[in-house]
Amino acid sequence: MRNKARPAAHSLADGAAGDPFTLHAVGEIAAHASAAEALILNAADANDRLVDSGRVDDADELARVAIAVAEAQLIAEKLALSAAERLFDTGGASATARSLNLDRHWRNVRTVSTHNPLAHKAHAAGNYPVNGVWPPANGYF
Repeated sequence: MRNKARPAAHSLADGAAGDPFTLHAVGEIAAHASAAEALILNAADANDRLVDSGRVDDADELARVAIAVAEAQLIAEKLALSAAERLFDTGGASATARSLNLDRHWRNVRTVSTHNPLAHKAHAAGNYPVNGVWPPANGYF
C-alpha cells in the first residue's frame, strides 16, 4: 500500500499512505482487530482457569465460560465483518477486482457466522444473566 496504491481521485494526498480517509479506515480496522483479540484472549483465559481449577464438572462455571466465549464470538464476528467491509469502502471499485480476491475475507467471516449463528449467541448471553438459564450444553453452541 505504501508504494503502489493510489489515493481516491478526490484525495488531496499524493499517495494512499498519506490519505487521511485511508489512514482512518486502517486505524479502525486495527482497533477492531485489537478489540477482537482481547475478547478472544479473555475467553481463552476463562477457559484455562476453569480447566486449571479442576472444576470442569461444575455446570455453573462451565456455563459462565460458555457465555464468555459466546460474547467474544458475538462481538469478534461483528468487528471482523466491519473490517472486511471497510476494505471495500476504502479501496473503492478497484478493491472488488477479482485478481485481488479481497471478497474472500468478508465471505469467510460470513461463513463462520452462519455456522455459529450470532442470534443464538446473543440470546444465550442475555438469557443467562437475566433468567439464569444456562446456554445449550452441546458442541453446536
